[in-house]
Amino acid sequence: MTKARDLASASIVPAAVSVTELGYIDGVTSAIQTQMNTKADASAAINPTIVDAKGDIIAATAADAVSRLAVGANDTVLTADSAEATGMKWAAAAAGGMTLISTTTLSGSTTLVSTIPATYKSLIAIIFGVTNGSNFNMRCAPNSNTTAASAAGSFGGGIDIYSDRIALSCTVEFDTTGSNAIFLQINDYAATSRRKTYQNYMLGDMFSSGFRGANMAGGLDITAAITELLFSASAGTFTGGTVLLYGVN
Repeated sequence: MTKARDLASASIVPAAVSVTELGYIDGVTSAIQTQMNTKADASAAINPTIVDAKGDIIAATAADAVSRLAVGANDTVLTADSAEATGMKWAAAAAGGMTLISTTTLSGSTTLVSTIPATYKSLIAIIFGVTNGSNFNMRCAPNSNTTAASAAGSFGGGIDIYSDRIALSCTVEFDTTGSNAIFLQINDYAATSRRKTYQNYMLGDMFSSGFRGANMAGGLDITAAITELLFSASAGTFTGGTVLLYGVN
């Protein structure tokens, strides 16, 4: 006979307690809580009240010590940093890709895209749907500088070279339909002591010549950082069109 069975058959045992249930404490030699504490030390347990919000992280601050690292802002990433108490922090994702700086609608005789931050390596302007009451060539003057020379070459199509601005269209003018698209990249634009290079690709319906395209590249005789771009047309005024300006790292 086991102790559990002896107890279960004794009259002092409530009928609701089974032999199996009594068997669970068979072999207990001291206070149950005392023996439980020796199996799982309460002082070594991580208290769930350390965390307060969705996304919080429990992190080590030293040997055998933990603390809460509060969840970071949306789109930030967990980054190692030995200067932080937990050795980690939430930070912006590593540089890379394209960031939209501004969206500008072309209008009037000239349109200025200004206040360009100097925090990227290159600028990319994507220009599309440009309309004008006249057939026209497009130009872009970095820093609104109409005296800086722009030496250029072309591949796969003609180019209209203006000594004062970047040419954004072929020798033959865009027609008035707005069926056009332009890609302009200016490299090392934030440099303050070096000339800049650029690449330019365009497609569009050209006046009297149908649909044409051209690839262009060149250099700007500008050593200052480029902080604005002035877009203009050789004739007429802009009646529509969009300039998406991106910073690239």
